[in-house]
Amino acid sequence: MEPIKLITPAAKRSADLPGPAKRSVPRFRRLRLAGRVLAAAAGSAVLLAAAVLLYLSTAGFPSAIIRRVSRRLGEQGVHVRVRRARLSVLEGIVLKDLRLYDSPAAAAPVIEAHRMAVGLNALEWILRRHGVVGLRVRGARVQMRLAERGGSGRSAQLVLDRVNTAVQLHPGGLDIQGLYAETLGMQFQGAGTIRQRLPRTGEPVLSGAGFLENTPPWVFKLIEQIKELRFKRPPQLRVEFVVLLDDPAQSKVTVKAQGRLTQTPVGAFDTWSLEAALFNSRLSLKSLVLRQGPSRLRVTGAMSLKDRTTEFRLFSDLPLRHWMAIMPRAWRKRLSESDYVLQGKASLELWGGPAPLAELRRHLGGWLSLEQAECGGVWVEKAFLSARREEDVITLERLDGVVGRGAGRGPLKASGKYHLASGEYHGEFKGAFNPHLWKPLLQTNQTKVLDWFVFGETPPSGEVEFSGRVGDLQTLNLHGKITASAFTYRGVSVSEGDALMDLRGDVMRLNPLGIARKEGVAEGWLELDFNNHVASFQLDSTVDPHAVANMIGPASGRFLESYRFEGNAHVIASGRVSYADVVLVDVEAWIEGTRLGLGWALSDQASFRVRALDRRLEFTDIQANVYGGRLTGRMAFYPLNTPRRLQYDAVGQLRQLNMEKLIAGLTGEEAKFYQGMLSADFRVEGMVGEGRSRTAVGEGWITIEDGTLFQIPLMGELSQWLTRLYPGLGFATQTDFRTNYRIKDGAFHTEDAMLEGAMLSLKGKGDYFFDQRLDVVVQVQPMRDGIVAEAVRLATSPLTKLLEFKLAGTLREPKWRPLNLPKEMFLIFD
Repeated sequence: MEPIKLITPAAKRSADLPGPAKRSVPRFRRLRLAGRVLAAAAGSAVLLAAAVLLYLSTAGFPSAIIRRVSRRLGEQGVHVRVRRARLSVLEGIVLKDLRLYDSPAAAAPVIEAHRMAVGLNALEWILRRHGVVGLRVRGARVQMRLAERGGSGRSAQLVLDRVNTAVQLHPGGLDIQGLYAETLGMQFQGAGTIRQRLPRTGEPVLSGAGFLENTPPWVFKLIEQIKELRFKRPPQLRVEFVVLLDDPAQSKVTVKAQGRLTQTPVGAFDTWSLEAALFNSRLSLKSLVLRQGPSRLRVTGAMSLKDRTTEFRLFSDLPLRHWMAIMPRAWRKRLSESDYVLQGKASLELWGGPAPLAELRRHLGGWLSLEQAECGGVWVEKAFLSARREEDVITLERLDGVVGRGAGRGPLKASGKYHLASGEYHGEFKGAFNPHLWKPLLQTNQTKVLDWFVFGETPPSGEVEFSGRVGDLQTLNLHGKITASAFTYRGVSVSEGDALMDLRGDVMRLNPLGIARKEGVAEGWLELDFNNHVASFQLDSTVDPHAVANMIGPASGRFLESYRFEGNAHVIASGRVSYADVVLVDVEAWIEGTRLGLGWALSDQASFRVRALDRRLEFTDIQANVYGGRLTGRMAFYPLNTPRRLQYDAVGQLRQLNMEKLIAGLTGEEAKFYQGMLSADFRVEGMVGEGRSRTAVGEGWITIEDGTLFQIPLMGELSQWLTRLYPGLGFATQTDFRTNYRIKDGAFHTEDAMLEGAMLSLKGKGDYFFDQRLDVVVQVQPMRDGIVAEAVRLATSPLTKLLEFKLAGTLREPKWRPLNLPKEMFLIFD
């Protein structure tokens, strides 16, 4: 029996094959196995690539790769920092929180973008070229530091916000599409091309340093003026350009802009529009129009960048208050600082060229018409001005107008010529007008002097010839007669004034000069040296000296503040004073009048001389009838230019002053208890100023005759003590007083004060302090001097010793206390 054979499917197929085929089976199997392996590998590679792409598009590139790429870009001139980068199939490489720097050491980035997509050419990148073919930016911030051409040091920062754009790079440059940005309060849109050979490997890419460091000066002026504007709605500006960096002259740029409700430093404009172009080296301002209601300003012009040939034409019928918006910046600043008001109706036309820009001023003409306008506080009812330039001569052909209102209305006519080559000018004007109209044409020091005058409804009138040379104030000459009424000068009102004026350079002389006020007149001459701020004068005046001093200068006015001129005063004075500070230069004066005084002291009639030289002021020959008596003496103040160290010294005599009038003048209260006649000599010196009374030192004597000093309030408590000791002893009638005194340490000190009455005498020594405190020891003695009095004192000497009192407190609240009474006796009086 044969064994049973198990035949497998593989064995069966092998058995069925013919003999030669059996040898090829292993090779086929190997091929099929290799195919399967390749297919598996390809599938794995695809899966791996898909996984990598999925990882790079979600998780992003590893930080090590980002740093390596950043270094590679830095080597090619692109300095970036990126927080995260991922791969996008449609956009390329998407960068998050990108910062682009113009140089490795730059402190601030040129571009900050939350998201930027970068299109790369992989082959170029592998070959170590830049490989960038495009950029797409959304919501970026660009900061550009502009530096003026020529290395002047002037710079400015320009910031573009919310920047959106798409940039395509190619060998010929780059194309910009869909550009949008916001800066300086405006919205910019645009598109264009910048053509320039792309750099080779190792050269900077997209570096704007060269352009930013060579910004033309006019760009800075434009930025400064735009910053002064306020827009209710952002203006729209559209820019289209083809910039050829290798050949800028062939660049083409067109700009169109419009805005509404724009606030300028001097007013609002309803609408404005701008259209300008740069083509074939010609910059054209096709139209700049500003509108405010029915009024407008229109400017057209052009300039060739090749030879700078320029022409323009300007017309405006805007209200005057808007003119400052179109004036040169320097003019605007000066008018604004001087609070110069411009308002009213005006029309202006000005034209120039065509001519080279540097010579444009040689080819100008124009006219100006004003109606119901106010210029610097001066009302212009109407005026017309026309001017032209021929070669180097500018001719004011005609200025004819009416200025002022009502009683102040008057004509104004002027004409003149200006020679550009020499800078000389000459002309004449006449009429009744307010000279404040000319403030913008004057130098700063002249403007300050003009500000001292304030004219009312009636303007000053005059006929004046003028000549000079521009830029040389010393050659300015004005000569003519000026009259004015109802005006103020340095805050002092003047009823009438007239003068023959002669202004030469920095010196103006008014000679003769006459002014009138309600209390009197002043005649003489006045000379003002603007350069040295010195006023020279000679006056014979019956005007209030306070008014005259304030008109001469603030230093004189401040010094006389403490002096009283309540009656008539006659002053004859001459000299030189500084009107800019407290230094009195050289002055002599003689003054006499009624009711003249200093502080609380007021005379019935007085006269004195004044001498001021350098830093010392002296009052001599003082003669005054005061409080029913007579005052004579002298006084001095020095040094005048140092108020914190100002000193004084005075010597004088008082004879037979009425005590009641004197005390009433001192206190301002009724003084009927004070009777008698006071005489005194004094010498005192010290420093002026609050809190400096302790610096006073001096000496003198005082006597009072036929007084009633026992009845004054100061003696009231002493009289009560004496009455308790001996009824009727405390009240005396006529009394005399005498003492010598010294002034030191803020007090009057006496060693021998004597008050003598009919029944009693008081001897005292002690101090009266300037703050009214009293520290005096008083001894009461019966009877006055004489043989009988001495005998009585000898007999009553123990009693006299008991009648010693201490006077303390103040003048208003004196305190008397006995010094030697036993304590038991105090109970009698309490």
